[in-house]
Amino acid sequence: MMSSPVEINIPYLSELVKLIPGIKNIHHVRLWKLNDADLHFEAHAETDNKLIGATNIIQKKIKDLLHDNFEITHTIL
Repeated sequence: MMSSPVEINIPYLSELVKLIPGIKNIHHVRLWKLNDADLHFEAHAETDNKLIGATNIIQKKIKDLLHDNFEITHTIL
């Protein structure tokens, strides 16, 4: 059953992501639960002017932060 998780404060989550070095902005944030075990996140993240290889590192930092702090299992950036 898909639903929006009310226990996660999306503005707070967005502010945490913006603390990652290299992130300029995050918007178009979507968060939904597919079932009791799967929490999905989707957003547009703007970075400083970086090479693609550097953005892969930032993307991993975002995914790790979301998983470790909010138990988000699937991330689309």
